[in-house]
Parts: sequence; C-alpha cells; structure tokens
Amino acid sequence: MELPCFFLSKTAPLTNLTISNNLTRIRFSTFRGATSLTSVTIPGSVSAIDTNAFIGATSLTELIIEYGVTSIGDYAFEDAISLTSLTIPGSVKRTGDFAFRGASSLESIVLEYGVERIGWSSFSLAPSLVSVTIPESVKGIAGFAFWGASSLTDIIIPDSIEFIDDSAFRGVNNLPDETREKILAINRGAFW
Repeated sequence: MELPCFFLSKTAPLTNLTISNNLTRIRFSTFRGATSLTSVTIPGSVSAIDTNAFIGATSLTELIIEYGVTSIGDYAFEDAISLTSLTIPGSVKRTGDFAFRGASSLESIVLEYGVERIGWSSFSLAPSLVSVTIPESVKGIAGFAFWGASSLTDIIIPDSIEFIDDSAFRGVNNLPDETREKILAINRGAFW
C-alpha cells in the first residue's frame, strides 16, 4: 500500500504520525509542508521515503526510522528545523541528496552499520550539529554533505572511506587536527 502524492492536502493537520505496517512507500510530497507535524515513526515495512516526502515539516522534533527502510529520497526532510537528533538505520544504503539540508537544530547524527554513502548536501546548513557517528560500512561522502555544520567537533572518519568529494566539509572549522588531517589526506579540497 502506498499513500498518494500530496496526501496531506486532503487531510486535517497532523501532529503525531505512526505509519501502518501495511504501508510500503511514502510517495513524492506526501506530507510536504506538514508544519504542525511533531512526531513521525516510520516502520521497516516502508521500503522507500520518496523525494520531498516531508519537506518543510518545520515542527518535527522526533523522527524514528526503523530498520527495513532502504531509501530516503532527495529533499525528503529538508528544512526539518526543529529536529535535534537523528538515527539512520543500516538498511538505508545511501542518504538522499539534500535529505536533511537546513535541519538547523540538528545536534547529533548516528549512521548505523550498513549505510554506505552520504549523499550530496545531505546534512548541510546544520549549524547546531556537534556529533556524527559514521560506521565502517561507509565508503563515501559526497560534496557539501556537511557544508555549514560550523559546530561539528565530534566525528571519526573510518578507514572504510574511499572518497570524500570537494566541499564536503566546507565551513567546518572546529574539527580536531587529527580528524582534519585524515580528511585532507583523502581529498585536499574537502574544506573548500
């Protein structure tokens, strides 16, 4: 079962949303502009969260994505400005481009083992971000992934990382020297 595109426009304002285990996909812009939504639980039965699915959910403070979700689309949670913490299950192989861009209150991110790639600008413009846990399964960090995460100080770059694109850490100036040097050894342009 799939919810239709632009589903929210046909419903009353939502605050708490627990998605049924019968649902397999959250389609394009389903909850776009759900400004009253504060809590979302997405079960593992949902394989895909499509592009723009929750874009503009500016009051979202709690987001639970269960193991089994395999795809978080581009711009899926862009401008989730009230979200403070985030765990991406290992069943998600790649975070969508711009997936959480502009999540300005986001302080911590945990990527569980199984995630392989951090998408283009996935966590950019998150100035409150302090801590990111990257597992050994991650092989690449795309451009602008953490651009503007000016408070980021706690991140370990695992040995599994094969590439870091240009500007992935642009505007990130408070990393420990050892971490900064490891990033620069992979790509001298990572901070441009």
